Amino acid sequence: MNSDTYSYTNAFIKAFANADMSFRFLDLFPFMIVVFGLDGTVAYINHAGYEELKITDPGQVIGKYSILEDTVIMDTLGQRANIEKAFRGEKMTGHNLIFPSAHFTRTHEPFNKTLIQTVSCFPLWEGQQIAYVAMVLVTTQAYEGRMEIIKAIEYMNKHWKDDFDRDKLAKIANLSPFHFTRLFKQYQGITPKEYYKQIKIKKLCEMLLDPNLSIKQAFFACGVDVKGRYAHYFKEVVDMTPSQYRAMYITPGSKQSGASSK
Repeated sequence: MNSDTYSYTNAFIKAFANADMSFRFLDLFPFMIVVFGLDGTVAYINHAGYEELKITDPGQVIGKYSILEDTVIMDTLGQRANIEKAFRGEKMTGHNLIFPSAHFTRTHEPFNKTLIQTVSCFPLWEGQQIAYVAMVLVTTQAYEGRMEIIKAIEYMNKHWKDDFDRDKLAKIANLSPFHFTRLFKQYQGITPKEYYKQIKIKKLCEMLLDPNLSIKQAFFACGVDVKGRYAHYFKEVVDMTPSQYRAMYITPGSKQSGASSK
């Protein structure tokens, strides 16, 4: 858990220790909080949650949506074990979880906003019994597009050091390689391989700005060879060589500034 999420959830737990179950004080928090009844049905969403999910009518969600009956979140996205733990009285935190926001409003459209979040679940007790389960959701990234494509994008962002593998990405998206490539380009405007190259070049740019690394070391840290094809890709995308890029952004006094690729 990062420091921001840790402080958010700690503040949340501390506030609940001195609050009644009206939940109205949750509107003071700047991140999404959803409270569920023991049957999994939404009992309350705070103001930040309504804004994040673009919900204008609470009647769309309160008392209608049940997370325990959402087979996409529970099974397709593999969160059943974690969420059921919370409903049994355990605390749970998950990082980089995919959350399709349209599921709350029951629209289930294939093209919708999808959030990548750190999610923490806490049972809320009344005496010796669990009364509710609260879910704190801190968004780290947001995408708009088809779920199949978003899953592939998330995989590429997490595994950018690996070699590009279209067939593996298509399998993750549960599509044929041809259909995956066509759909990806339709929604992203570029092919999966071009998207992957952009991620890799972005990482190379970050590494090249580290004065403690030589150019060769910066490429190695990104899983590629300085004499390989990515030196060509870099110039193609950035419109300058790695050496020119480094010389432009690293001052002469910096350690290893102007370091060769050796």
